[in-house]
Amino acid sequence: MSSDVKAVYWTSSNGSSGVGTVIGGRNRIKGIHVHTAGSNNSVLEIKDGSGGSQVIKADFQKTDNDSIYVPGDGLLCVNEAYVSVFTNIDSITVFYA
Repeated sequence: MSSDVKAVYWTSSNGSSGVGTVIGGRNRIKGIHVHTAGSNNSVLEIKDGSGGSQVIKADFQKTDNDSIYVPGDGLLCVNEAYVSVFTNIDSITVFYA
């Protein structure tokens, strides 16, 4: 599957303290770069819509930069990519198609 990849930058000032729609509409997440805060370990969860099923949930070390590369066609979000947990994270960049 070949398509143009786009990116969106998301911080805790987006949505409601980082919780909200990061990518509207149907999409496939290809990768995520995470920059964590310095206090405690961090958690990121993305769902398919605000009440939808979990697409990905990941824990990260404090004060870290980490990347998640998704193989194949990516993580499918039929409705929207919705950040439901954004704990101790400064920013994320989500790559999608």
